[in-house]
Amino acid sequence: MQEFSVNHPVDNEKFKSLVTIYDPIHLFKNIRNNWVTEKMQTLDYIDPDSYDFSSAKWSDNFQIYANECDSQLKLTKLDYQTIFPNNFEK
Repeated sequence: MQEFSVNHPVDNEKFKSLVTIYDPIHLFKNIRNNWVTEKMQTLDYIDPDSYDFSSAKWSDNFQIYANECDSQLKLTKLDYQTIFPNNFEK
């Protein structure tokens, strides 16, 4: 755990370092919730392969969901609650 720790800002024997703990489930939920509530519902990011700026649109997820609703073949686990989360689910 040493590589994930930093010196604690308070000089105290009890608190020597801070440890970063990652919680991927809540990180993904936070990204989705910010994406849904964003005014344009667009996330801009840097593509790790090409280092170019790219955009991800929430409407693309909606389009995938709509296409799967009309099809027998399901390629994703998208459901209504994922695409249209209420305030409690966010």
